[in-house]
Amino acid sequence: MMTVKSGRKTFFSVLLFVVLAAAVVESLYLFRTYSEDDMKSTVVRVRHRTGFALVADGVERLFFTSLSTDSIFVGLDSVMENALDASYSTGVWINERSYFPSCPGLIMAYDDALDVDSVANAMTGRVKMLVERNESEIVRRIEDMAEKKKELDYYLSVHDLNDNEYDRVSTYASTNVSALRDRKHYLSVLRSVSDARKIEIVPLSLYDYSVNGEPGMKNITCRILPHLLEGEESVSPLQKSTLPEKMVLLQSDSLEVPDCAKTVSLPLFGLFENQMTDTVYVPDFGKKKVKRIPLSKAYADKPVFDRHGRFSGFTPKECHHVGEADTLGYKVIGKTEVDSLLKGVFTDSEGMYRGYLTYDGKPCGLGVFMYNDGGYYEGEWQNGLRHGNGFYVKAGEMVRAGEWKDNIYKGERMSYNAYRVYGIDVSRYQHESGRKRFNIDWKNLRITYLGAKNSGDASDTIDYPVSFVYIKSTQGASIKSRYYAADSREARKHGIHCGAYHFFSMKTDARKQAKYFLDNTRILSSDMPPVLDVEPSEREIAKYGGEKKLFSSIREWMNIVEASTGKRPILYVSQKFIKDHLVKAPDICEKYQVWIARYGAYRPEVKLLFWQLTPYGRVRGIHGDVDINVFNGYKEQFDSFKSGV
Repeated sequence: MMTVKSGRKTFFSVLLFVVLAAAVVESLYLFRTYSEDDMKSTVVRVRHRTGFALVADGVERLFFTSLSTDSIFVGLDSVMENALDASYSTGVWINERSYFPSCPGLIMAYDDALDVDSVANAMTGRVKMLVERNESEIVRRIEDMAEKKKELDYYLSVHDLNDNEYDRVSTYASTNVSALRDRKHYLSVLRSVSDARKIEIVPLSLYDYSVNGEPGMKNITCRILPHLLEGEESVSPLQKSTLPEKMVLLQSDSLEVPDCAKTVSLPLFGLFENQMTDTVYVPDFGKKKVKRIPLSKAYADKPVFDRHGRFSGFTPKECHHVGEADTLGYKVIGKTEVDSLLKGVFTDSEGMYRGYLTYDGKPCGLGVFMYNDGGYYEGEWQNGLRHGNGFYVKAGEMVRAGEWKDNIYKGERMSYNAYRVYGIDVSRYQHESGRKRFNIDWKNLRITYLGAKNSGDASDTIDYPVSFVYIKSTQGASIKSRYYAADSREARKHGIHCGAYHFFSMKTDARKQAKYFLDNTRILSSDMPPVLDVEPSEREIAKYGGEKKLFSSIREWMNIVEASTGKRPILYVSQKFIKDHLVKAPDICEKYQVWIARYGAYRPEVKLLFWQLTPYGRVRGIHGDVDINVFNGYKEQFDSFKSGV
C-alpha cells in the first residue's frame, strides 16, 4: 500500500512534470517562427468610421463628419454613411494566452481616428448656438453657390464638347447644382430643428475589418472592448492593461477568427515590452521573411515582428514621415511609393488641396484646390503652382477655363473648326488700296486664314463660310461710307446676316452722331442690331472730359438708336477698355452686349457676343486683310440670337 508521503511525492512529481512540459510547450510556441503565409494571415485591415448625429427629440435629423474651428458642421449630410469619415489602419489577430484559445475574435489595432466622444462632450450645452451658427453659414453658402451657378450656366451656354475644359466644368456645374439643392434641404431641416424640445449631438464610432484572402475584402463589423478597472468583470485581462497611445482592442461581433486568419500569441507579461530602436522588423511577404528597415521609413500603423517573426507591437506614430510639416508649413497625408507621393491631401493658409503631389508635398499633376474664400480650381499643377490646363470658379467672377502658367491665368485657347460661327466686318479698306478699287465677290466668300496667332489652333482645314457681316455706315457726324448701301444690299441678297456700325468720334456731340447714323443707315427688321464702335486712346478720353462724360455719351447714343430702331445696340470696344474703364459703368456692361477686339490666341475674359480675333484674316472674294470675328457660341445659340433680333 502506497503511503501518504509517497503519494504526495508522486503528486508533486507529476505536477512538476506537467509544469515543465507546459513551459517547454510555451517556449516552443513563443519562440516559433512565422512563415510568409503565417505573417500575412495574422494581419487585418481595420476601418474606423467616425462622425456625429444631430438629434432632435430623439430623432436623427442630420449627420456631419466634424466641427470646424469656427463651429461649422463639416461634411453635413442627410445620410449617415455619407457623413462618416473613414480612417484605415493595421491590426493583428491576437490570442491572449499562448497555445490555449482565449478572447475569440480579438484584434489589437493602431487607431488614429478622431476622439468623437470628447468632441461631442465639448459641444454639450451649446447645441442651439451651433444650429443657429450653421443656419447663417448655409444661407451664405447657398448665395455663393447660386452666384457660381450663374457663371457656370453662362460658360456652358457658349461652350460645348469641342472646348477643352468643357467636360471638367460641366461635371463641376452638375455637382454645384446638387450641392445647392442639398444645402437648401439642410437649411430647412435646421430651421425645423430650432423648434425641438431637446437637441443634442451624438457621437458615432463604427469599427469593421477586412481580412487578407477574403473575396472582395468584405467589411465585417466589430466593437471596441472597454477598458475595465481592477475588480470589475472583464472579458479579458487585456482590458485592465495600459495600452500604448493610439492602440485599441477590438472584438469581432461573431466572436470568431476567420478561417483564413491566424492569431499571434501575446502574453500579458510581454505586452509591448520591447523598446523601439532606430530599426524595426516588418513582414516582407515578397521574400518570405521578416525584413529589417529604418524606423524612419516605417508606417506608424504597421505591425512589427522580431527577427524570428514574433509580433512585438506597432511602429510608433513619430515615424510616420508622410504627415510631418514640410518647408512650406503644411501637413500632408497620403500614400508613398518609392520616392514619390501618389495622392494626398494638405491644408494651408489658403485652403485645402487634394490630388497628386511630389515626394516633398508639392502639387504636381492633376489636383483640386478649394480656397477658403470660396474659389475652386481643378486641373494641372507643376512644382506647387497651377500650370497647364484647368479651370477656376468663384462667386461673382467669370469662369476662367483654359491655360495657366506659374499660377497665372493666360486664357482660353479656342479650337477652331467648321462648327463655329464666323463673320467679318468691312469698310472702305476692303475696297481701296491707294488708287486701286476692288469689289467684294459676295457669292464666293470663304474664310481661309485666321491670322498667324490663331490658324495653328484650327482642328481642320480653314475653309469656313461667312455667317454674318458688319458694314461700316458712318463716323462722327460728317463721314459716311460710299460702299455701305451696295455692300449691305449684296450681303442680304446672298443670304448673309448683316448689320451696320458707327465709329464714334471724340470731337462731336453724341446726339448729333446718333441722328447722323440713323439718317444714313437703312436697318431692316431682319438685320442684326446696330453697333457703336468706341476706340478712344487715353489721351482722347482725358481731352474729351474724362470717363464719366464718355459713359454719358455712350448711353445717349445707344438710347436714341434703340428708341428709333427697336433694336438694342451692341457696343464694340477692346478688352482693355472694359477692364480699365467700363467696369466703372456697370449699368452699361449689364444692359448692352459687347463685341470685343482682342488680337491673339486667347478668348477675351469678358462676357461677349462677338470676338474680333484678328485684323489680318484672309477671305476668298475680298482683297487684302479682313477682320475675322467669331460668335461666342455655336449654331444653336446663333440661331437663337438671330430669332431674337
